[in-house]
Amino acid sequence: MVVNLTSDSSGVAAGSLAGNPATTNVSAGSCSVSCTVSGPASPAGNDTYTVTTFDAANAGGNSLDTATQQFTITQGVINNETITLAGIPASIVINGVPAIDVFVADATNSSTLSVTAADADGETIVGTFANPITVSDPDTNSEGTNIGVSCAAQPASETVVASTSVVFDASTDTAAFCYEGVAQNPVTLTSSGAGVSGNNAATVTFQPQLNTPAFVAGSGTAAVVSGTNPVEVELFAASGTGSNGTLAYEEAGWTDAPFDQLLGATTPGPCTSAGPLSTFATIGSSAVLPPGETQFSVTAIGAPVAGDCPVTVGDGLLANPSDTNVSFDASYTTTTFGIDSRPRRTR
Repeated sequence: MVVNLTSDSSGVAAGSLAGNPATTNVSAGSCSVSCTVSGPASPAGNDTYTVTTFDAANAGGNSLDTATQQFTITQGVINNETITLAGIPASIVINGVPAIDVFVADATNSSTLSVTAADADGETIVGTFANPITVSDPDTNSEGTNIGVSCAAQPASETVVASTSVVFDASTDTAAFCYEGVAQNPVTLTSSGAGVSGNNAATVTFQPQLNTPAFVAGSGTAAVVSGTNPVEVELFAASGTGSNGTLAYEEAGWTDAPFDQLLGATTPGPCTSAGPLSTFATIGSSAVLPPGETQFSVTAIGAPVAGDCPVTVGDGLLANPSDTNVSFDASYTTTTFGIDSRPRRTR
């Protein structure tokens, strides 16, 4: 254990004093709660000391605890002072962030955030940390995640906001982990603190359970056949009736308010017949409808050929175990007739 006089009010240069800092070797376990050691020679006045413990003799090995405090040293008497040490974090664990799929998209939710710190010997620090620990949430989505003293009301619309962070000064400190309901990609929270490096600075990843897009019953128009699995857009003319079909999909936590995000349509193939889809149709731009749906328009091209291709509807987010897509079929049908002539008798 080292007691170092760092400054005093008498004008004496602390570094010039013999025996400063004062190092005392204590037996293992004798200071697990408290102990008494001698300090360095100190002038009377307002003196500031830093006390640090180590895990090896003669201030060797790793520093484990420390504190700095000023005391009024009285002339001509024995000055018995008490200082409470704070553990020096060497590793961090973030607690309270729900595992992937525990919170469900489209529902606000929260949990209690805390940290566990250990010193260089792996012992859990109880009480004040010598160096504060910061946990940071990089999410800038107003409907995503944030951390703070408490959770605010869900924002009225989807916007970009500042990322959030919380400082923990002791093992008893807590904060709120807040989720505002949007379907989103994984968010990784990080931790940091002086003297904590590499893998010792914990990270934890959050992602909500995502909902599957669903066909909006009754949304099919023109050349759309609904009520089958999958839904079908059946084109059969290059223009006019039979050349276009529209249909809508929705996903809770994505297309509905206040999130108002678009679903996407892709054609991963292979096509059931002929193809690719570009040989007979295009998929028009998506549009958010007032009820919180995404509308797709499939339109025949000029001189289309017969074909049948699947179209995948999804939110474009990174998959997790709950994330599934749905598909509808887009097809173009042509009809030809073979005509046999009828023989006639001539006169």
